[in-house]
Amino acid sequence: MREKTLKIKGMCVPGLFIWLHGFFQGRITKTATVDEETGWISSSYITSKRKLFNELSAKRVKKLEQELKAVRVESFNLLLKESELRKKLKKNFVEIDSECSDIDKKRIIRSFQEQRVEDKKAYQEVIKRLGEIHSKIKSSELNAREELKATASAIQSMFSIYGQGMLYRLGPVQDKMIPPLDYDRSFELYIDTHKAETEQFCYLLKGVYDYEKCEDKSENDC
Repeated sequence: MREKTLKIKGMCVPGLFIWLHGFFQGRITKTATVDEETGWISSSYITSKRKLFNELSAKRVKKLEQELKAVRVESFNLLLKESELRKKLKKNFVEIDSECSDIDKKRIIRSFQEQRVEDKKAYQEVIKRLGEIHSKIKSSELNAREELKATASAIQSMFSIYGQGMLYRLGPVQDKMIPPLDYDRSFELYIDTHKAETEQFCYLLKGVYDYEKCEDKSENDC
């Protein structure tokens, strides 16, 4: 399946016109050159498209934040609930007044056991939902990256066509001459902002996975 590309000005311009633009700037006006320092083709056309892509990357990450805002709020509340339930489940005994009758003791123990069953069920539901949220977040992040990757590839194809016109009869356009388009920088602040939350997710879900894995084995194996 073809990856979705994001819209950017000039994306739909026919290749012939891009080639002619490169030819005009490279062979007529001489405003397009090969940068001696980087070895990349360079011109106002290249600079403007790279700038537009950087702006597009920032907008896509901002959109990603908005898409995940609701589930991140939900996950925050669930993480608090998980902590509360985990503390309750760590208590595996109930305090009983020595003066209580045997019937009252049995009633208290039964009530404690019933509550414990409910707490375990609630805890499992919380963990399940956190797992779903984690998967949604990772999937949305991957989609955003794939869209930017596909868009970067499409723009670099435009650069290649432009370069062919720019260097007409001067030599071929090599891959190393095509300027890179970096969208990772747009994700840096996003990653740093959610670093603690991501680590908490991974630690918690790994802990549950390891515990369930251990439950399936004998006690000696654990």
